[in-house]
Amino acid sequence: MLQEFAEIARSVDYRRGDLPVVSTLTGELDTAGVMATPEYWVRQVREPVRFADGVRVLAQQGSPRSSNSALMRRCRP
Repeated sequence: MLQEFAEIARSVDYRRGDLPVVSTLTGELDTAGVMATPEYWVRQVREPVRFADGVRVLAQQGSPRSSNSALMRRCRP
């Protein structure tokens, strides 16, 4: 499954976004544009999701509470 996914991931045209995005793979802001690579998405399939770490980063960045889902609020420190 992973090999097939990697082949498909390599066929996609990725672009770095204009807005800041938190990676659920690293739990950090993707300032280097790593999410715009097929390798990132292959890792995303195999490695744990770091949702709570991402929520913490959003909270540190001053993410507005009104846009946070109930699940995000439960993860906040």
